[in-house]
Amino acid sequence: MRNLRNRPAGLIRAGCFVCILCALLLAPHAAATQTAQREEGEVIPRLREARQRAEEGQTREAIRLYTELINRVRMTARMMAVAYHDRGNLYVALEDYDRAFDDYQRAIELNPDQAESYVGRAQMFARRGQTTRAMDDYARAIRLNDTLLEAWYGRGRVYERRQEYAAAKRDFQRAIEIDDTRVDVLCALGLLHEREYQIIEARRLYERALEVDPNDPWALTLYANLLRGQDQLDEALEILNRVIARAPDRLEAYQVRGSIFLALGRHEEAEKDFERAFDIQENHVLGFMNQGSIHARHGRWDQALYYYDRAIEANPEYVDAYVNRGVARRQLGDLTAAVSDFRMVIAGKPDHANAYYQLGLTYELMDMRRRALSLYEQALQADPAHAPSYNNRGSILMRQAQLDAAAADFQRATEINPRMIEPHLNLARIHEHRGEFDKALAACERAARLNPEHPSLPMLRGNIRFALNDYEGALEDYTRAIERGIQTRDALQRRARAYEALGDNERARADREALE
Repeated sequence: MRNLRNRPAGLIRAGCFVCILCALLLAPHAAATQTAQREEGEVIPRLREARQRAEEGQTREAIRLYTELINRVRMTARMMAVAYHDRGNLYVALEDYDRAFDDYQRAIELNPDQAESYVGRAQMFARRGQTTRAMDDYARAIRLNDTLLEAWYGRGRVYERRQEYAAAKRDFQRAIEIDDTRVDVLCALGLLHEREYQIIEARRLYERALEVDPNDPWALTLYANLLRGQDQLDEALEILNRVIARAPDRLEAYQVRGSIFLALGRHEEAEKDFERAFDIQENHVLGFMNQGSIHARHGRWDQALYYYDRAIEANPEYVDAYVNRGVARRQLGDLTAAVSDFRMVIAGKPDHANAYYQLGLTYELMDMRRRALSLYEQALQADPAHAPSYNNRGSILMRQAQLDAAAADFQRATEINPRMIEPHLNLARIHEHRGEFDKALAACERAARLNPEHPSLPMLRGNIRFALNDYEGALEDYTRAIERGIQTRDALQRRARAYEALGDNERARADREALE
């Protein structure tokens, strides 16, 4: 589920208490020796006491101590800036972001050379959606201290939010060069590599994160999600079960595990996981998306549309919600509205392969195959590993009798996603048309292992078996088609021929009479 790439991260650490204070102790910037001595004897111990309370989790007590220092103790501007900065960090911990912003602002006014405070204020700007001002602050922090990891990481997150992924990767990489033991940074860079289908590099970064902390729930969830994309479902489930056992309120773990259950056809378990995720964070955009997916899976498109609308209300910038809403609208017959949703996504995100693909599908339904073909090609330009676009482009080429090109597309789709059934069936059709019945049957058997109940399988495989003189096998397939109401008249006619080939003229006659 690529919707994990929009995981809302908590605020990054706004700066280390100790590093600022140590710098001041090594080089006190006092107007006079007397002031420095007063700070050494009175201010520093009280700062340390406040810091100790913060480290022990006594956040409000620590804020009280910092406030007393700020209001009652005379100290230099540089030392006062430390106190404001530290208190701002504590307000962040309490999610009191307005007060945090005010404290970082005051720290910068008192000491414009304190890089960590620019990082803190940048985070507040980013929270308010003022990304340009956030970028300015991160850049200032980097100019003051180019080894300040939080500045590189924070700016990378803003680049990521602005979809400037190459710049984000550069900043995350620089942060890792400074410290390669930060799990959050390793995971952030891994996600960007995964987004660009650089799976080997993403896996390396997740594994490095798990070397640092084998029990980190976010790293484990990302690693499991990567395994899911590589069809290593059993291993992914084992990891997620472990995550959920240790962190039963881990939203993302339920979302990924639910998607695996969906892929395995275990719909009740998927629904329970998505419901659990929804309980944890009711108004989370992925919760609405998952609820929509459950209803879509059962063909309840009205309810699916409702939840996709809710997802858009929760986050109007979440483009996958528009794609899913477009699919729901198409299923409900509102093709014009579906086209509008897909085009809206493409206008804002011209590298969104699935939006091109879904728009192509919609145009096919409107009998605009030439335009659909162009859209599948645009999808493959955006993502050369988009298996559904290879399959659908191949289907159009097959109808145009361009069998070699179509077969190449179907083969590529099976290589990218071996679990996708349609390209196997399409390859079987091309081999059947060419008279390559052994190859056609092998393709059908691959499809049958993926989904023995696929509606296209009985008639296709029955015809191929008949051509190979496997009349009993053909009878089995034609009978299954008749029992399931698939192409019933055609299946009766062909089964009659199979009965005749086996010398069972009485049953052949019965099938023909059933047609009258």
